[in-house]
Amino acid sequence: MNEATDIGERNLLEFRANVLGLYLLIGSAVSVLITPLYFYVGINLLTAACAVYGMCMVLVAVLFRRGSLGLQAATDMFLLATVSACMCGLYLGDELVDNKSWQLVIPVAAFTVVGWRKGLLWCLCALGVALAIIVLRWPRHEMLSVLAMTLAYLTITAGLCAFNRHNETNIRTIARLSHTDPLTGVYNRQLLEELSNSEFKRSLRAEEPLAIYMLDIDHFKKFNDRYGHVAGDSALAAVATVIRNSARRASDLVFRYGGEEFCVVCSAIEEKDALTLADAIVEGVRAAGIVHADGENGVLTISVGLSHQARLVDTDAQRILESADVALYQAKQSGSELRRAESASRGWR
Repeated sequence: MNEATDIGERNLLEFRANVLGLYLLIGSAVSVLITPLYFYVGINLLTAACAVYGMCMVLVAVLFRRGSLGLQAATDMFLLATVSACMCGLYLGDELVDNKSWQLVIPVAAFTVVGWRKGLLWCLCALGVALAIIVLRWPRHEMLSVLAMTLAYLTITAGLCAFNRHNETNIRTIARLSHTDPLTGVYNRQLLEELSNSEFKRSLRAEEPLAIYMLDIDHFKKFNDRYGHVAGDSALAAVATVIRNSARRASDLVFRYGGEEFCVVCSAIEEKDALTLADAIVEGVRAAGIVHADGENGVLTISVGLSHQARLVDTDAQRILESADVALYQAKQSGSELRRAESASRGWR
C-alpha cells in the first residue's frame, strides 16, 4: 500500500504546479509593468534587476511548460529569483523608493509552492538576509518602517505556516479516504483506472512486464444468505487482508473492484512469479478457514483470473483488464482446471 500516501502527495504537487504557473505569469506581468517605472524614476540598477527578474520568470515558465524543468527545479529557480529580486530592491531602495513591502511576497510565494516545512525555511532565511541588508544600509531606512515590515513579515509567515500545515494534512487525508474502500482498506474502483494506466505507461517506458489479476469470492451470495451481511463484511475484509499480505511488493496495487470482486495490478513481474502469486492468493484464502457450508470443502474460496503481458505491444491497460476478466470467467466455469486463452490469460479456482 505504498501508493496510499502518494495519492495525497500527487494532489499536492498538482496544486503547487498550478500555483507556480500562475505565479510565473504574475511575476512576468509585474516585471513588465514595474521596469518602465523604475526607468522613468531614473534608478538604473533597479531597472536592470527588475528586467532580469522578468526574463527569469519567462524562461522558467517556458522550460516548465515544455517539461524541460521538473517541478522541484522550477520552484527553486522561481523562489531564488523572487528572493534575489526582493533583496536587491531592499539594498538599492530607500525611504523615497521603498521596496520593503515587496518582502511580504516571499512568505506567500514560498508556502504555496513548496509546503510549510521548506516554505518556513525559505522565509526565515530571506528575513535574515533582509535584516542583514537593513543593518548594512541603516541610514537609508527608518526604524519605524523596518519594525513594521518585520512584524508584518513574521505575522504573515506564522499565519501561512499554520494554515498550510493544516491544509496539507487535510489534503492527504481526504485523498486517502476518497480512494480507499472503507470496509477492506484497499483502493477502490475509482482509483483503478488512473493507477492501472499509470502503471501501464511506466511499464511500457521501462519495457517491463505487467500482470493484472481479477479475483472473485466463490458463491458469496449464498454466504451472505446463510450467514448474514455482517459475516459477509468480515469475510470480505479477511479476503482483502490475504490478498494484501500476498501482494507485498511496492509495485503491487490492490483494489476492491466491486461487491466481492478484487483486482490486483503488478508491474515488473515475470510470468513465473505472477503464477506463484495467484497460487498464493488462492491457497491463502482457503487456508484462512472461513466456514462456508456451500463452498469447496466447507470453506470460503476464491477464483483468480490473470492476464500477464511480457511485452506491452499493441495493447493497453483496459485490454489487459478485460483479458483478466475473461480468465476469471473461465476459472469460474472450469472449476479447478487451468485454462489458457489466446491473450495469455490464465484462470484459477
